[in-house]
Amino acid sequence: MIGDKIEACPECDSHNIRQRQPACRDTGTTKSYRCTICTHSFDDPIIRPKLAAGPKAESILKRLGVDPEEQL
Repeated sequence: MIGDKIEACPECDSHNIRQRQPACRDTGTTKSYRCTICTHSFDDPIIRPKLAAGPKAESILKRLGVDPEEQL
């Protein structure tokens, strides 16, 4: 992660990527990163801005038809 930017998979744009460690007998053919969502392997992730945070609890409750001001 670089400031307000994150590394992401070039195939599916997911930020769920892992850097792979080379094996002792690695011949240099293994890609450096792997996406945990689409399993795509790649050498260089894309750098993109962070996406906005998910919906707030109030908007979820409104979609469900629950009054957010109501106390449980």
